[in-house]
Parts: sequence; structure tokens; C-alpha cells
Amino acid sequence: MAASTDVDQKVLHARKSVRPGIDFTIHELTLPSGTAVREYVSADGRVFAVAWRGPTLPDLKQIFGDNNLQAFLSAPAEHHVPRKSRTVRQPGLVVHSAGAGRFFTGFAYIPSLKPGSVREEDIR
Repeated sequence: MAASTDVDQKVLHARKSVRPGIDFTIHELTLPSGTAVREYVSADGRVFAVAWRGPTLPDLKQIFGDNNLQAFLSAPAEHHVPRKSRTVRQPGLVVHSAGAGRFFTGFAYIPSLKPGSVREEDIR
């Protein structure tokens, strides 16, 4: 739910900005490390996607929640190069995470919650 973005802001000690849109709103959290985390909230108030980019990997347990993080970690990867890239596509969760050195990027979304007008490429 949208209120979870406030919890994430507090737990991650982040600055928050909100960009309203027609079909969804982006809640962008800027972590003390400089990493940006975008949480995509549908018109009905549910977080349907997250994306991150920056010098450190965000706390994925906080962002995904325990169940979704475990699904990502335990699922067979579509593409996996140790410490570089991992993609998982399941009916209930799509995640791509990549990183090397001091640059990490990734996104995750729940297909059943994603508004029809939103393409995977829009979640960045």
C-alpha cells in the first residue's frame, strides 16, 4: 500500500519526493548513499513495482518484503552471472537486478498489480 512508502522512507533514512501521474504515482526515495529507489503506486494505492539505481544496493528485504524477496532468491534465474546480473520471471513476480563495483540497478514488479498501460520499460 502507498503507506508502505512512508515506512520505507523512515526505515531507510531517505528523502522522499512524489511525482503524480495519470495511472500511477512514483514515490522516489533518495538514500543517504545516493541510491534512488522508485516505488510505483497504482491509482488504487497499491505498490506494484520498485526500481533502484545508484552506488549501493538498497535494503531489498525492506523494499520487497520477506515473501517477495524469498521468491526472488529461490527462483531459478533466467539469466545469472555471479555478482553481476540476475533476472527472474514468474507469474507472480518479475525481478531484474544488476551491479558491479559501485553501480547497482534493478527493478521488480508484480504483473497482476501492474496497470495495463504500464510497460516493463516504464519501470526504471
